[in-house]
Amino acid sequence: MPRSPLSRAPLPLLLAVLAAFCLPVPAPAAPLRIVASILPLRDMAQMVAGPGAEVTLLLPPGAGPHAWSPRPGDMERLRRADLVVAVGGGLEPWLRDLAAGGKGRVLSALPDRPGGHADPHVWLDPGWDRAFVHRLAEALAALDPGGAAGYARRAAAAAAAFAAIDADYRRVLGACAARTLVVAGHAAFGHLARAYGLEQQALTGRSPDARPSPRRMAELAGLARRRGVAAVFYEPGEGDRLARALAREAGVKALPLTPGVALDRADIRAGVTFLDLLRRNLRNLAAGLGCRQEPQAGAEASP
Repeated sequence: MPRSPLSRAPLPLLLAVLAAFCLPVPAPAAPLRIVASILPLRDMAQMVAGPGAEVTLLLPPGAGPHAWSPRPGDMERLRRADLVVAVGGGLEPWLRDLAAGGKGRVLSALPDRPGGHADPHVWLDPGWDRAFVHRLAEALAALDPGGAAGYARRAAAAAAAFAAIDADYRRVLGACAARTLVVAGHAAFGHLARAYGLEQQALTGRSPDARPSPRRMAELAGLARRRGVAAVFYEPGEGDRLARALAREAGVKALPLTPGVALDRADIRAGVTFLDLLRRNLRNLAAGLGCRQEPQAGAEASP
């Protein structure tokens, strides 16, 4: 029987070949752990990081960052995170202490400033979201240079999705009978209003904990009548009692307009995303401002 080429090989070469088959298989790299403080940042992080990352939301269903306090399990998640994505600017007063002992880095949407920001709700402007996903890609690439091309590619796709929503906002909100957002709550929609040439008039000013005076209720009801709005808006998580009272006095409807920081349990079960919330807001804005253009299909109004 003829001998195989391998059987005629020198012993050192044979040992090298056999050793190559015995090398341990490298363990897969651990996924990046990303913790986001609010829903919009969580969804944007998922869009850019891709399925290989572990992206979690810090706020529980229905909670708001103003009043929520972290639990021991939340502190542990932040300590273990490679990247914490937060609004900053004073919206999350607990963030600085929680992240101080972490091993990772913090990407803040807004810089810290004394007294915080008057309106930190920048994510309600789809144009801002379009730019922020690229910042996310840069932060992730700094942690994982080998994945930089994938992060950049996914950020471009996410930016295109936000650009499409931004274009729909401009088309719809550019042709409306009224241009005043009468908000039966605190002034959370300033960035949205400025982006599309609207004026925000809020019942309780900048603080979510403020209580409206009867005088302010009467002022806003009169303003709603004079400006010809079809609805006053309220934040779903704050309830609609004030909005219903204001709407009755003004003779208009009350419609929800969400800041989008978290989902309720029904929306979680339905798989609602931040993009869905932006479309839902546009649908309700179009109805409440008497806009002549309809939002694109898929922009479902909230009940």
